[in-house]
Amino acid sequence: VIGRADHSDLVSLFRPAAHLIAVMPWAPIERARASAVSALATKHLANEKAPCLGIVGTGTQARLHARAITRVRNVKRVLVSGEKFSQELAVLLARELGGGMAIEAADVSRAASLADILCVCTDSRMPVLLGNELRKGCHVNAVGTTTFDAREVDTNTVLRSKVVLEDREIGFSQAGDLRI
Repeated sequence: VIGRADHSDLVSLFRPAAHLIAVMPWAPIERARASAVSALATKHLANEKAPCLGIVGTGTQARLHARAITRVRNVKRVLVSGEKFSQELAVLLARELGGGMAIEAADVSRAASLADILCVCTDSRMPVLLGNELRKGCHVNAVGTTTFDAREVDTNTVLRSKVVLEDREIGFSQAGDLRI
């Protein structure tokens, strides 16, 4: 991909001497990339002893984040907050995560107050995470907003945080969460 990729773009993979190996859609690569970057940030920035993971959202990114984070931290409990949380999702997550973890429904407020690591994976245009509810020392991966007029986290969350960006230029041009 040359320049900025769009979710409808294709990626071409070549061997040396310009031999085409594969043409793949960008969207699944981007989904995996986002959760991998969050796992990398968690591995290097979050408390090593972080037994409670909070996931805000119930879509594909939320599930991918749960999977990625539990590979870099010894999570014992997963709190899931979202409008579409169901017992079926809990069973699916338990199967995907390999068991050994308690998976519970929680509202955002409860997840924020109990989680050691919190992944906010929504497409909300208004803040769903409020800084005054956030547990002290909680590591937050806020990944859902990609436009400057949308925010998943409030100003208080940003002000209480050490903000680390994957890409500074894109972060300041697209991350509405940083608009304070």
